[in-house]
Amino acid sequence: MDQDMDQKSNIDLAALMDNLPGMAFRCLNDTDLTIQYASRGSLQILGYEPETLIRNKAFRKMVHLDDMERNKKVLEQLSLQSPRYRLIYRVKTFGGHVKWVREEGIAIFSRDGRLQFIEGLLTDITDHKTIEIELKRENIRLKSSMGQRFRLEQLIGKSQPMQDVYDLILTLADKNTSVIITGESGTGKELAAHAIHAL
Repeated sequence: MDQDMDQKSNIDLAALMDNLPGMAFRCLNDTDLTIQYASRGSLQILGYEPETLIRNKAFRKMVHLDDMERNKKVLEQLSLQSPRYRLIYRVKTFGGHVKWVREEGIAIFSRDGRLQFIEGLLTDITDHKTIEIELKRENIRLKSSMGQRFRLEQLIGKSQPMQDVYDLILTLADKNTSVIITGESGTGKELAAHAIHAL
């Protein structure tokens, strides 16, 4: 009876893993991070069937070269006291595309304190990361063009103090916080407030 319950529990757990919004995985702590288990989410995120990943692939062979060192450093810092981690990096998919993923996981240690396995969940954040990168590029472009600008929204001025005000407005516009603007009457507080709100 207990064996039947264990088998049903394992089937239920596998069904749960396969329906997660991402790829649940387990890999060995070896040179390539050999994959021992991958849920069905691997097909959507990486373009590989779970069985193909387990037989032919390893995590390190899919990580973008520019993100490899940072990933290694994060995993090297895992310990019994601090086994959880979170990474954002790029992977190469079956079709040769690059996707951004978030990996959240936990290190599994042996009784003598050696890191044996890594278990976690990989989710596709490509759309969010693409928007974030575009916003950062636009912000950099705006800031770099501010030196040549004499106007920001309804504010006008080309002097260095005005350029500093423009930089401050752009910085504040990027934050989700309340802003209090003080100063003498006629200095443009309302124009600055409108500029922050508009941006």
